[in-house]
Amino acid sequence: MTEKDIRTEARVILSATRVLRKGPKSERISLFGAILLTQAEKALQGNDRAAKVVLEVGLHCGMFDRRQKDPSVDLTKLEDDEVPILERMLAKMHAGIPEQEEV
Repeated sequence: MTEKDIRTEARVILSATRVLRKGPKSERISLFGAILLTQAEKALQGNDRAAKVVLEVGLHCGMFDRRQKDPSVDLTKLEDDEVPILERMLAKMHAGIPEQEEV
């Protein structure tokens, strides 16, 4: 299998949709979106490795680029207590976080 074939297959798999149910509501979401959402939920529970993954995806997508005209995340709307949390997570991401074992 060539690298191009692997990329194509990964793109097909990660863009396939699944139904996500939250209470009475349901929506279709890509497999990639479902994985990212799961990691974001783990990050909110304090999992540093999951937070690193979510922040790296955000950085890769340009979500924190101040030059971007239509940012996906408006950093100016963070609450006062949220700013230090974001700064700590970004510092950990740039410093490198040792791998944690899942329990």
